[in-house]
Amino acid sequence: MKRYIIYYYILIVFLVMGAFASMAQNNYGLTIMGFVAFSFTLLFSIQLIYVIRNKGKSEWPDIIELLGLILLSSILGFRAFYIWFDFVAPLFFGGGLLLIFIYLRKMTLLFKELGNKNRSIGLPVLAFYLSLVLFILFMVAFPFAPVSAQSFGIFGFILMLAFLVISYLNKPTIINGEKTTGFLYILKAKDRSIILASLFILFALFIGLNNLGLLPSLYSDKYPKAYFELINQPDSAAEQGSPNRVNHEEFRETLERFLYNAEKRNSL
Repeated sequence: MKRYIIYYYILIVFLVMGAFASMAQNNYGLTIMGFVAFSFTLLFSIQLIYVIRNKGKSEWPDIIELLGLILLSSILGFRAFYIWFDFVAPLFFGGGLLLIFIYLRKMTLLFKELGNKNRSIGLPVLAFYLSLVLFILFMVAFPFAPVSAQSFGIFGFILMLAFLVISYLNKPTIINGEKTTGFLYILKAKDRSIILASLFILFALFIGLNNLGLLPSLYSDKYPKAYFELINQPDSAAEQGSPNRVNHEEFRETLERFLYNAEKRNSL
């Protein structure tokens, strides 16, 4: 994990750059974000090969975690380039379930270990992993039920703030012969939870500032803004029991035919 920190840092920097470029209405911003997602996929894949070759089945939690991260990051990369294929939603959901299983397992084991020694460390660690579980639930549930999924993201962000505040205020505690805090304990974990938490915080800050009108939305000139609103409208209508469901796929096909015909006329 430590040997890849610099690569994670560089990718997160490029992710932020891509987001700001997109908010400045530069279409290449989403392209940068798509390449960042695929770069994460490559990085996780390299680690997966290393774990399988050098550690084998004994490190099955690492293998499952990396498989889940590979699925999520690759699908997000495809989404950035508007590539959609059959079974993508079940795959995305399955990748999220793999991560939820691993982090719930890790949370339970660490809380049992730390709870007996010092609850001032155990409780923040519990809040940290539970916030990640809620964030993943938000991601995988949003395409199916966007309105209901928002509660997962809100509670996850509250728990992450609680983890950061408690870890900062608590004094270092000696565990296994060395002083540590909840934050330092997470940094020394051998999983990739700290990377996911960093992306979660960035995502939550963007959503919050965007809702307050302090940051603009991400920009794309491939489809109009109304198309992306229609994508979520069927799920929202279904949640509210409304029969008026909008077929956004038909909207997209009609738009693409219109743009193709317009381009063809201009070329004559």
